[in-house]
Amino acid sequence: MTDPREFEKIVRERFPEGRLTSQKGIATFHPESGPEAADLIRLANQKGQKLFITGFGNNIDPHDKRFASLVVIRSDRLNYIKEPERLKVVVGSGFPLREINKYLKSFELYLPLGDLPYVGSVGGALAVGLTADRDDDESGAATALPISRFTLALKVATPTGELKTYGTTYEKDPSGENFARALTPSWGLFGFIESATLRVIPLSAREEYPNLRQREVSHSAFLHTTFPKAKFSIIADKEKAQSKKEADFSSYMAKIRAKLDPNEIFPIVNASPAFSKLKKT
Repeated sequence: MTDPREFEKIVRERFPEGRLTSQKGIATFHPESGPEAADLIRLANQKGQKLFITGFGNNIDPHDKRFASLVVIRSDRLNYIKEPERLKVVVGSGFPLREINKYLKSFELYLPLGDLPYVGSVGGALAVGLTADRDDDESGAATALPISRFTLALKVATPTGELKTYGTTYEKDPSGENFARALTPSWGLFGFIESATLRVIPLSAREEYPNLRQREVSHSAFLHTTFPKAKFSIIADKEKAQSKKEADFSSYMAKIRAKLDPNEIFPIVNASPAFSKLKKT
């Protein structure tokens, strides 16, 4: 499809009123369920319409010409949390991360990364691979505490429009690995997260996680590490050589993307302020 306006017309006819809005001039779809998100993605595959996923828009705010030909899927209406069972809780991707512990407190439960100064949704935190540094009491060295460590399962609308649940006891990715972990981080390139099943701990164990420090969230760093063959115009930065570990990870992620998104419905777009346009080699 060459004209996004034609796609927008089809979306308005197919979905309930109010699902498609204009946010800063960009067509934005607000699914209220996983099946709705999957339905839109299937439609995009049929019509050749490129999509872009965002949450609150604090890390990436789709608003300029880079997004003019895309339709944005926003998770803001999946703003729910279910009553926890044992030591796990199901949270909609649009639920604010910093609100989780307020809800869990009445159940005497706790999510360590929920106290970080991250202003965004649960889906956003998963997509960016939110990570904290935690000091080791014995050595004094800082160890990484990624949100993936607390991720048991993810319900995802895949790039081909299937609704699947990935996680420890569910389906695995094309390489046989735990796909729920591969999604954190993926910055929306591997599908739209509807909800997450998170592992929580007793509130009494909160003192075991003092002074967690949030690591920097960087979209451009993710792209340079993960997809180095996609070249971008950049301001005041230099491309760095990859280590073998980074190269292996890059190859792994590229294979997953090629398998999951054969039509490249979710294109690689660097939305960081330091970048102006995408160039491929």
